Amino acid sequence: MSPQGPTPEEGWAREWEQLDRKLSQPADNATKRALWREVDELLKSAPDPWPERDQVARAAKEKLTLDCGAPMSFLDKMAGGARFLVCLHWGLVGGAVLCTLSPLRWLHPLLRKIGCPNGLLPIDMMQKLFCRGMLGLAGIQVTVEGAEHIEDFTGDALLMFSHGSNLDPFIVEGSGPIAAKWIGKNILFTLPILGWMGALLGHIAIDRSNLDRAKRSLANAADVSHRWHRAIAISPEGTRTKSGHIAEFKKGPFHLHEQLGRPPILPCVVLGAYELWPPGQLFSRPGHVLVRFVPPITSQPDMTRDQVSDLVRATMLEASVRPTTVPVGKPLTTSGKVSIAQQRAVIALVLYPVSYTHLRAHETPEHLVCRLLLEKKKKNEKQIINKYIKYRNKNKQSRKIHE
Repeated sequence: MSPQGPTPEEGWAREWEQLDRKLSQPADNATKRALWREVDELLKSAPDPWPERDQVARAAKEKLTLDCGAPMSFLDKMAGGARFLVCLHWGLVGGAVLCTLSPLRWLHPLLRKIGCPNGLLPIDMMQKLFCRGMLGLAGIQVTVEGAEHIEDFTGDALLMFSHGSNLDPFIVEGSGPIAAKWIGKNILFTLPILGWMGALLGHIAIDRSNLDRAKRSLANAADVSHRWHRAIAISPEGTRTKSGHIAEFKKGPFHLHEQLGRPPILPCVVLGAYELWPPGQLFSRPGHVLVRFVPPITSQPDMTRDQVSDLVRATMLEASVRPTTVPVGKPLTTSGKVSIAQQRAVIALVLYPVSYTHLRAHETPEHLVCRLLLEKKKKNEKQIINKYIKYRNKNKQSRKIHE
């Protein structure tokens, strides 16, 4: 220490020692989020250059990783696998329906001319119903805060959300007041049915391994936003967080912000999704999630990309530490279970007839025999054999006609 008092570097080191003591103490997830915000602010004020920055940040991340509850038991894993299969069935059936109905997008320009806003267009409404169905089957009870900040918002915008779970796009799209076009990794758009659905509904794939292709994708997103006055949704973190906290931001979203002409940024924080579906787990547990929207951010013309990024990050960190009114990341309460049961009942009324009709339309003779044997109606062996032969001959004739 110098005779005139501590230097800025010594003062910063003292602050870090005090904060490091707090990191070593047991804390709940709400306290860990608040400490993560302090760590982020302290790292920004660190002396430059500081070669130990990454090491300190990594140590803080390990100490503050959010608690995801007790490990799943065997029964929990079985139940999670069953929910995953049901959600996969919903995704495939619903995705196929949306792919079939995607030509309805050709009506959107006409509907806009007669006063129908984005969000009430046919594909927008079906997409929201699809996402809500996925959440209901997964057992996710979503509470929304701050929707009034953006529910009347129209025009170009950039929706930036915190990314802690693979269900985040379904959570934000299904519960949010606006319908956005989503930017995702190009590999997601190669998935059968679901990926094709994303492409047919106008969402935007980006190849992060190729800079030129990534720039073309961002230019395409800017064109979509300008032409149809759409909000573009993107995670500034680039990928889901490994610790449950808001990770470092990528530069791409803020390049896109400039390409769009610096439209308002709509920050959105998703709390609880990481705890329900941490990395390495097959599927999400049922539980409560909070989606918190904050007032739009308008950047000044003289602000640099880094300054805009810091402003958005500070806003999202501040929103993440506010007190919550629901047990985020915790199992469903009694009222939540009742609500999810009601949603699943409605989904079953829709999903079962669609699936049954599809299966009957593609039923093979062998499937017919199995179905007849499993039916409750009493049928003797001779009736089943006769029906099988009749059905098989009918199939052979239809194939000859088709050929």
